[in-house]
Amino acid sequence: MKNRYLCILLMLTLIMSIVLTSCKKENKIDINIKKPVTLTFYTFLEDGKEAEAYKEIINEFEKEHDNINIKLVADANGYNQKIKTALESGKAPDIIGLQRKDMLQYAKQGYLKDLTSFVDSNNIKDKYYGVSLGYGKFENKYYGIGDLPKTVEWFYNVDMFEKAGLSEPKNLDDLINVCNKLKNKTKTPIVLGAKDAWTINTLLGLITVQNVSTDELIKAYTNDDKAAFQNLKGMNESIDIIDQLLKSGAISRRCDDYNYADSVDAFVNGKAAILPGGTWTIDKIEKMKPNGFKYKAFEYPVKFKEGGNSDYCATAIHVVTVNAKTKREKQVMEFMEFLFSDKAQEIFAEKNGISGLKSVNKESENEVENQVIKHLDSTNGNSIMYVDNVSNKMSEVTQERIQKMISSRKVEPSEVWDLIVEQSFVK
Repeated sequence: MKNRYLCILLMLTLIMSIVLTSCKKENKIDINIKKPVTLTFYTFLEDGKEAEAYKEIINEFEKEHDNINIKLVADANGYNQKIKTALESGKAPDIIGLQRKDMLQYAKQGYLKDLTSFVDSNNIKDKYYGVSLGYGKFENKYYGIGDLPKTVEWFYNVDMFEKAGLSEPKNLDDLINVCNKLKNKTKTPIVLGAKDAWTINTLLGLITVQNVSTDELIKAYTNDDKAAFQNLKGMNESIDIIDQLLKSGAISRRCDDYNYADSVDAFVNGKAAILPGGTWTIDKIEKMKPNGFKYKAFEYPVKFKEGGNSDYCATAIHVVTVNAKTKREKQVMEFMEFLFSDKAQEIFAEKNGISGLKSVNKESENEVENQVIKHLDSTNGNSIMYVDNVSNKMSEVTQERIQKMISSRKVEPSEVWDLIVEQSFVK
């Protein structure tokens, strides 16, 4: 009997030991369960469709990745200074949306991750527009991808051209001749809202992408090299082309009385025949045009130089980059792969009308939007607008000096670029 009780006691002891061991293991597992990693994504695109697209893309990503959360901060208020301070202190976000000119400086300073292997391994070079790729490129490496591609176009009044029996101009001489014939229809063949000086840089960009090497321009900018700017090939020729358009009357010297909205109003109401402007101008034209107004963009580029660097001028506005010092590189690159995938870019295209990923852009009911997509497909790394490749100060000085050239016949175009460079380097 005694042995029987002893056996029972030993069995109970063994069972209790197993139970306790099991409980300890379960507790240990509970303690070691990993919480989801949180990544931070900052962007200056705070309003409207762009930020909404990011929010929806993040929601879809988090559904498929329960171990990763994305905190989106979309706030343009003091954005550039916040990012600069964060990068310098080593506390920058994991993913950063930047203007191209800032991306160039931060890439040079080593703050941004080299994404060249990511671009190569995901066949992004084949899938994305040239301007979207070029927007994140510096010294033959990729530090980001531009995700809001837009072209700069020559919009024109279809009825006015047809009634005058005119074809689209192919080069500068054609453009001036067309404008001379249009003077019978309007005093303002080409309307430019030069009172809002940024429109001048938009026009200049249409010309410099053909005449000026983007590589040489950004080399001068990132090296803060005054002599390189002074010797930049093609800038004097580009400014001279604007002067020829002014002297011929193709662009009225009164254009500095027009702001951007005035220029669109003049165009849609038949007071001007041609309007140079970015893709963003389409929305404004559509809102302001009267019934029956027909417009297009020139199907082919106006060639200011045969064998130029790029046929089309474009921008991508917002380049998505990665903090070189992120502590969550694996998770960040998982999100980047998703962000630039077909699934995410379909969302982006649906919200914004167009994506940098060629395959997700659908044919539009608006013929001009279809022209834009066709032109985007012809962009390359040299297509990037002048203003995206220079400092804010140089951009402002360029506008001021060309404004003065417009309003005064006394200013020699050959002196304008020298004055721009001199004033841009005044401390």
